[in-house]
Amino acid sequence: MILHSRDVIEEYTSRGYWGRETLLERFLANCRSYPERPAVIDPPDRPALVGDEPRSLTWAELGRAVDGMATALIRRGLRKDDVVVAQLPNVWELAALYLAVARAGGVLSALPVQWREKDVEYVRRLTGSRFYVGADRFKDFSYTDLGRRLGFEQVISLSQLGRLAAEEPDPEALAGVPVDANDVFTLCWTSGTEAEPKGCPLTHNNWQYLGGILRRTCNLGPGDRILAVAPLVNMTAIGVNYIPWLLNAGTLVLHHPINVELLLRQLAGGEIHFTILVPAMLQMILKLPHVDRLDLSSVRTITTGSAPPSPWAMEEFRRRWGIEIVNIWGQNEGTGLVAGPADVPDLRLRSDHFPWWG
Repeated sequence: MILHSRDVIEEYTSRGYWGRETLLERFLANCRSYPERPAVIDPPDRPALVGDEPRSLTWAELGRAVDGMATALIRRGLRKDDVVVAQLPNVWELAALYLAVARAGGVLSALPVQWREKDVEYVRRLTGSRFYVGADRFKDFSYTDLGRRLGFEQVISLSQLGRLAAEEPDPEALAGVPVDANDVFTLCWTSGTEAEPKGCPLTHNNWQYLGGILRRTCNLGPGDRILAVAPLVNMTAIGVNYIPWLLNAGTLVLHHPINVELLLRQLAGGEIHFTILVPAMLQMILKLPHVDRLDLSSVRTITTGSAPPSPWAMEEFRRRWGIEIVNIWGQNEGTGLVAGPADVPDLRLRSDHFPWWG
């Protein structure tokens, strides 16, 4: 699904902002180059979330799972440019599904798990989606029942998705699916606070350009362990955690928001290098009674946004643990403004100013 005009594609490509490599090609290169490196780790509380045990997959295992899912989707009738709607918590299958749907030629539209009939039906009608992937049960709600009530032709449960991942891949079928760097990779949605939600398609090139900014500004390196705290459905988690994970062949450590005690254990004990936390969480951590015993020495950078972070909090994270707080503002439409130490070294300015290039 290519929505940008030929003129726009030629302009951005000629200026070096966009390229020809897809996120799938980057993913497959990671699987070949780092087969034994952990790629994605389930939240430790997965049993409480969805009723089965957490998993940790290497890049090689994730590659096989993605190819299995993609093959199964093709066999179920997924066609080029089809939209797949999903409602899943932050589990490894959702991370894999983005890549599997793209590998099969489609576009994943992951929705917040809080959405119910009104918004999901609106998305179904607007996109013409025939495929719905949902949790069997999550928070005492059956998403697969929702998908059936709304009339999706194919309703796939989370447990079924795990079985599809174990299917034997069909290399010939997968090789026959054309994917371009200007194809849409995700279809995210605004909140629709005062009107219907707005769909925001972003391409492989859109995401790679934004991810490149994050890599430079947040000092991310190869193999970094990234803690994904926000739901994997929009700019916050996809743009700040998921895409940098792909670009750096790192380890994506999943957390379904929000379990504060578990989050602190993951931050302190998971050898995490990078994450995103809202300003209120930064303040909360610094005001914990046992903050002096908290070891966050592995964390290099934390991004924050949604409101200006406190300069005091930014200074305290640097003083206590050497952590740089990067201020970020983004929207699902594709805009991303990032203030990091190289561009805005003064913390008091960084808390509420962004660089303006050009």
